[in-house]
Amino acid sequence: MITVALGVDAPAGALGNVASTVGAVSSSGLPIRVVAVMPVRVLATIQVVSTQPAIAIAPAIRAALSGFAAEKPGEPLYAARVLAATTAVSGVVAAQIVGWERNGDVTSTATELTAARASWPSDSAAPQGAELLSIDGDPHWLRIDVVAPGS
Repeated sequence: MITVALGVDAPAGALGNVASTVGAVSSSGLPIRVVAVMPVRVLATIQVVSTQPAIAIAPAIRAALSGFAAEKPGEPLYAARVLAATTAVSGVVAAQIVGWERNGDVTSTATELTAARASWPSDSAAPQGAELLSIDGDPHWLRIDVVAPGS
């Protein structure tokens, strides 16, 4: 099974085009199914240490993290990668994830959020694509708390 993450501007029929290109059977005779990724938004609260006020630094952090996703479908989203992207923003001295969750799950401070791999449930007529966890920069999904150094 191949999971494809199509962009929002992907042309109609793109998934079918991938399936046609790949073919229905592998070289070893096994069937191939091409399915769309199942996007999962992450709800996160990140605390950053900065000498800049929140009104100045938060938009830059949102821009850096908006659309930030796991490396590939079915793979975890690692806190270390999120924090590296956050601390790469000019003016951010340090950062920590105060809490995060897959939409609807229990909030935690885990070092990673897991994603389901592609599957074909026995009670389903069709396979399901792997999940792709990503951060949405919208304030509803990403809360940024800014504290001054030494606070």
